[in-house]
Amino acid sequence: MPRHSHQLRRGFSYMAFKGHNPWNKGKIGVYSEEALKRMSEAKKKNPVRYWLGKKRPHHSEETKRKMGKAHKGEKSHLWKGGISPKNKIIRGSIEFRLWREAVFQYDDYTCWICGDRSGKGHTVYLHPHHLKRFSDYPKLRFKVSNGLTLCRFCHKTYTKFGIARR
Repeated sequence: MPRHSHQLRRGFSYMAFKGHNPWNKGKIGVYSEEALKRMSEAKKKNPVRYWLGKKRPHHSEETKRKMGKAHKGEKSHLWKGGISPKNKIIRGSIEFRLWREAVFQYDDYTCWICGDRSGKGHTVYLHPHHLKRFSDYPKLRFKVSNGLTLCRFCHKTYTKFGIARR
């Protein structure tokens, strides 16, 4: 057995610093004011981590649609010759996501059956539910009036969504 086999598995870097303190621990004023200023200026010129911890600006709905169309179908790097089922394509579309969000907003992010909603450390996973079946009524798929908000439990318990398919 090689001499350092257990250290190689765990990594030499871990073993090298075990039990040692960093060189600057507890030291104040290690860098001069001039050095701190130069480091600050260098970071400002090269903002590699600029967005870290910040919220990115949101795209408008029109821009989202344009970006979606630009990479759709054969233009996508993930294209495999049109093998996705039509249902999956529709439910993954921007129109479906906008409909889903509109239904949640209309119902004030509250389950219709039990009245549960997220907040105060309590998380509720919401599902949009079509009143008229998605497959039978294609014209009503994206009508907000054809949708309501249900929590995951109520959706599985009180709708045909929860019944096992045979």
